[in-house]
Amino acid sequence: TAAQTSANSQLTTDKSVSISGEYIGILFQGTVAISLAVKPAFGIVDTVRGETRLVRPVQLLMFGTELGSGDYMAAPFIAPSFAEGFAVCPRGWILALDSTATGEQTGRGGSCTQCRISQYSVNPLAGASSGVPSCFNCPRSAICSGGDEVRFTRGRWVVANGMYTLVGCPQGNQLVNSIGGQFSHDSQDCVACTNHQYIINPNNSAFSCQNCPIGASCDGSSLTSLVAGAVWAAENSTGRYVLQSCPPGYERQATTVDAQQCVRCAAGKYCVGGSAAAVSCLDGQYAPPGSNASGDCQLAVMVELIAVLPMSQEQFGAAQQENFLLSVALASDMPVRFVYIAQVVSMRRAGSGIQITSRVAANSADKAQDVASRLSAERLNTQLEARNLPKVTSFSARAVITPSSFDSFELSTVVGGSVGGFVVFLLALLGVGVLLRRLREQAAYRALVAAFRSAKPGDPAGHAFTSFKLHKSYAAVQVLGKGTFGCVVKMRTVNGNQVVAIKMLVPQRGTAFDDRERRQLMREAGVLELMTRCKCEHAVHLAGIEAVVLGTELAWFALEYLNGDNMEAVVRDPERGPIGDVEAIRAARSVLAALKVMHAEGLVHRDIKPANIMRCSPGSHDSANPRITAHHSAAESESSRARRPAEVGRLGNIGSGGSRELSSDSVVPGGNCTAKALGSRHECFGRREESGVSNGVATYKLIDFGTSLGVDERLAREAMMTMDVGRAVGAGTP
Repeated sequence: TAAQTSANSQLTTDKSVSISGEYIGILFQGTVAISLAVKPAFGIVDTVRGETRLVRPVQLLMFGTELGSGDYMAAPFIAPSFAEGFAVCPRGWILALDSTATGEQTGRGGSCTQCRISQYSVNPLAGASSGVPSCFNCPRSAICSGGDEVRFTRGRWVVANGMYTLVGCPQGNQLVNSIGGQFSHDSQDCVACTNHQYIINPNNSAFSCQNCPIGASCDGSSLTSLVAGAVWAAENSTGRYVLQSCPPGYERQATTVDAQQCVRCAAGKYCVGGSAAAVSCLDGQYAPPGSNASGDCQLAVMVELIAVLPMSQEQFGAAQQENFLLSVALASDMPVRFVYIAQVVSMRRAGSGIQITSRVAANSADKAQDVASRLSAERLNTQLEARNLPKVTSFSARAVITPSSFDSFELSTVVGGSVGGFVVFLLALLGVGVLLRRLREQAAYRALVAAFRSAKPGDPAGHAFTSFKLHKSYAAVQVLGKGTFGCVVKMRTVNGNQVVAIKMLVPQRGTAFDDRERRQLMREAGVLELMTRCKCEHAVHLAGIEAVVLGTELAWFALEYLNGDNMEAVVRDPERGPIGDVEAIRAARSVLAALKVMHAEGLVHRDIKPANIMRCSPGSHDSANPRITAHHSAAESESSRARRPAEVGRLGNIGSGGSRELSSDSVVPGGNCTAKALGSRHECFGRREESGVSNGVATYKLIDFGTSLGVDERLAREAMMTMDVGRAVGAGTP
């Protein structure tokens, strides 16, 4: 330090006298102020509870010798007072401790250090690392001028745990305060969502910006439905909006979160709204797009138009499809609401375009013929060119008249001829009778489809299961299983002599089986007939009256009723599974026995799994059905069956819409499996004691032949070669 002398006004330094390592000047007259900086030693610094304690009290002593007289001079002891706890340093400063302590007696030295620019402090004992006071880096959405001067550019901040914490963001912003799931002070920020996103809660870091579903519009903060009347609900567990229901005339589609939307009900269907799926009109009926009730389905005759456009499916978007429909409507002089696109497929040869199958609904056969005659490639190309679409390279149009396509009974034409009034009356009466019968069948079919959708395994089976086609032969008892497009129902013959399991199937789309589905049904029927004919007791058999019926809108297989569970249910049951080695070998031998019969005919099952192996209870005979081994069959997966497009040869003589009745003699469960079946080359191997009928051991039967394929048949190869281009081939397809 320095002192001012009397001889001159210059400040000089005298290094001869030392105080704590510094120097003091000689004072001849006047007054001098001496400032000392003291660095105390702390024994306790608790950053959590805010406690600081010195190792020992600090005292200051000033002393020296008077130069003139040589007298010793000393000031009284000075005991300075130090602030404690969170007030140990001013706001904007931190208590900087030495990196190491010299010992318990000396403690850790510490001094107050002010935070520099781009840093801040609101608590001298807080720090980024636990137990070590330090200045905090400035958050991303703030400007720090040093000390405790902090200005925030966005968001709502509070002081918590000795630092600024972001607790809220403006609408349309996501609160970010972590990296890899761990809190990060420096990364705290409000990040704006894009115009194609939304966020439910901007004040919670658990919620993030979500992509806008295709059925809504978003502005970065909120979501608005594109369809009035649609109900979207916020799901706090995921931070997303979920489409719960659609208005009448629309169908809810939610294959993925981003694909949620209310789609206008397609032509030929009606949508009641809510979360219900679209319902197809019956065969021979049509409903305009956006229909919302069954009454919108009206009798119609379709005009099918097949055209090839030189463009790709990607180029044939929604706008192009609307223009194509309008072009067909104008070319056929029909309202556009009676025109719809049934199918769009890519041509097999690359670059040759797409094949579009569209249909026009007419109210009579004469009207349909008139529309088909008006439609031509020239008229259609004129309309396509006007809407910037390419001309068709291939074109055909024809009226598709089905037995369900009722005309308007123009009796005046008949009356105008030579037919008398009595004949006219009979024809009218006959027409009314046919119409009433058809209406009754349609009502019964709707009731059957509704029963399929609401059925649950174990429920009693009502009259709806037999009111359509089956009521003359069977009475429904109980629902055994349910698949995607059908059910397995326990039924009893009307005379009560036989109990069977009826596997009933409906079309996957529409009200009539297409060619592919009919081939699949015939394939399954053929394999079931093979197993029944070969009398292999290790596979399910056909049984009952009209064992195989392949109708237009309904098909069924009458199978032996098995009492038991599939092996998947057995092994998953904690009381019964897992099974032991002996039972596993017995089950495997039974499956191999059934497969041997199939392989000998060039057939493969393609879906061997525990769910398709039935474990039949030993010695369970139905008193009403002594010839059939009782067993409880679960529902096979019609969805997996419906994915297989190929054909199987050697299907017997089961034809389109045909049926077959098997006598009880054609089903012989419990017979000796080692015997040759009907003199054929098939041999169902295995020991007789494995049948379980007489010795209390369970039997095993292979079920569900809907995925079977004939690998050595010409028709099978042709079917595989004519699969739709771009069709996804599921697991199990060769």
